[in-house]
Formats: sequence, structure tokens, C-alpha cells
Amino acid sequence: MTVWLQVFSQFNEILQSSGISSSPTLADVMNRLVEMEIVEKRFPINKPDNKKYTKYYITDNLSLFYFRYIFRYSSQRRVMNPEVFYERYIEEDFHEHFVPDAFEKISRQFLIRRNINGKIEPPFDLIGSYAYDDPIKKKNGQFDVVTHDPLGYKSYEVKFKSEPVSDGMIEKEIQQVKDSPLDAYAYGFISKSGYHLSEKHNCDLYTLAELYAE
Repeated sequence: MTVWLQVFSQFNEILQSSGISSSPTLADVMNRLVEMEIVEKRFPINKPDNKKYTKYYITDNLSLFYFRYIFRYSSQRRVMNPEVFYERYIEEDFHEHFVPDAFEKISRQFLIRRNINGKIEPPFDLIGSYAYDDPIKKKNGQFDVVTHDPLGYKSYEVKFKSEPVSDGMIEKEIQQVKDSPLDAYAYGFISKSGYHLSEKHNCDLYTLAELYAE
């Protein structure tokens, strides 16, 4: 079952491709996997009941790596040199998607730890993604790390880049939020490579060192 989650993440896609004959049966299987913490069910904090945006993901990084690369390309791996196999089927996706996605998950966990320890004011009551459809502008999109507290929404941008976050990057990301239906009252950034700023920004700015010191 978990192998299908590397290609498909929405319920209907998994149902059509898994070979399971009925929706209730698949729902029972997915619920059991969620209860066992093998699979995580994610949905935007502003659309918790919208099945269109509800997705399932493998939680364990080792299992995720195995099904994403080793199991999926097992036929190729049996006949290829390990270094060539890595370069062809793992290297690019690993650096461009796998590690940045893991860093984003770590960033959410970091914010949750700070929140539990009373280091975020006001404390948030929800954290997750924020999805939107804007029929007037004919745009839709999703912000990956957003929190909600009594004052409203706070948008965080997670940057897994080799270069430091600049003034222009901060201004660009804030403008993207302002151009969307997400009415954020505050902003935060989490940067792997730190910051190179010439201006003072009214944002929470976290570094890689702070993530692991918390």
C-alpha cells in the first residue's frame, strides 16, 4: 500500500491504482495506517473537510526513501552499478525534493516545540498548510506553513537554499501572501543558510542553528 503513496497522495488516486475494490475498504486501511503512524493524513487548516486538498504521506523518512527510490526502481537497481543508479534515479530528486520536504517537516516540528514551550506569542492553535481558490483572479495555490491563533493567521516561508535569504526574497514572499486571499497579520522565515539583510524586517527570522538548539 505505501508504495502507491510515492506516486499518488489523494484518496481517489490511491483507490484507482491500488487494486482495492471498494472505497470503504481503502478508507479502513488508510485509517489503520494513520493510527499506526505509518501514514499521515494532511489537510489545509482552512479547509479541513475539503477532500480535494486532503492527502496522505508516509511519515517515516527511512520508509519514505525506500519506497520512493529503492522499491520503485528495484528492477533497474538489480542490473546497474550503484553509483550510476544513484546518479540517475536518486541524486537530483533527493536534493531538489526529498531533503527540502524533510526540512519543511522539521521546521513545523520546531514551531510546535516553541509553541508548547511558551516561546510563541500568542500561542497558535493550528499549524499546517493554507489552500485557496481565487475565482476573481483565476488563481489557486497553497502556502505550506501557516499557523492560526486568536489574532488570525501567520505565514511562514521555509527556505532550503544554499544562499542566505535577502531583503528582496522577504519582500517577494510577503507580497505573494498579500496578493492571495490569505489575510496574514504576521510573517516568519526559516532559512537553512541564514540571512543577508540590509533592512530591518518586522518578521520572525529563524536559522538552522536555532532549529536544532530548541
